[in-house]
Amino acid sequence: MNGLIITDTHILFGEWSSIKNKFVLKDLKYIALSKPIKEVLKSQNAIRTVLIEALDKFPIQGNKVAIAIDDELLYHDKFISDESLTKREIWDYIQWETKQKWGELGNYYTTYAEIDSPNPNVLHSITCPSFLVTEIKAIITNLGGKPIWAGPVSTIYLENSQYRNAIYMTNNDSFIKFFYRGRDGYSEGKVRFIAGQPNITVGIGEKEEQTNLFSSLNDVREFVTIDLLTDANNTYLRQYRHKRIVPFEEIEVKIDDIPEDVSFILLNALSIMIRDFSFDNSIDFFNQDRKSVV
Repeated sequence: MNGLIITDTHILFGEWSSIKNKFVLKDLKYIALSKPIKEVLKSQNAIRTVLIEALDKFPIQGNKVAIAIDDELLYHDKFISDESLTKREIWDYIQWETKQKWGELGNYYTTYAEIDSPNPNVLHSITCPSFLVTEIKAIITNLGGKPIWAGPVSTIYLENSQYRNAIYMTNNDSFIKFFYRGRDGYSEGKVRFIAGQPNITVGIGEKEEQTNLFSSLNDVREFVTIDLLTDANNTYLRQYRHKRIVPFEEIEVKIDDIPEDVSFILLNALSIMIRDFSFDNSIDFFNQDRKSVV
């Protein structure tokens, strides 16, 4: 089995085997792209060239391949739908809203949507570079691989069985960025501790809910750090139910070394892909019918 994690400037590749509950990482590569994805996303030929140059370096022939796309290349949002609308009407509205928001740039993105909360009228939308999805699938197929799934790195975390209800924390300059599933599904924000007190900036979700996450020290949710945080921020988080996960726990690593410039976010995501992620039950950029509104 192979896993790819695509960022704006690199691709992380992993090859592993699994027999029952024994997982073995056999290969790990971290390849720089010749051009950033954001620079070439408007050109199908250019993005194909960039991807082929990198993918040719990976032994994917004959293997199933799952692809995670860094959320820095994606756009998350929420839509409130009317119960009377059909799925097709909802889909058409989301695409129209994308075009209105981005204008001409919207022609180069595709928006997917899922219901990820108990409220069926709230939709979580994810907008992804269109050529990135179509070309990565075509190239892997042409190289003899079998692309089985593509989705956001955040979904890898949110759908993993060990910390399904967690608030995930990453470093963001002087802030801590966090994401989780709230009452109405996907939510994200930033927190900064000022004089020891949390100050919340909401990205997606409800201000009251996100403020309450950091106000109650007895909250049943765990704060799970998937990145390297500053010593000061780690100190602030100790007052909560806080855990830091490290890459390749419970995985036998049969490689000589791990590249030093790979972020913990990517390595931890790959670890979850290897160990306990179900590709069958998550939103899939290769299959709009899976957990989407169409």
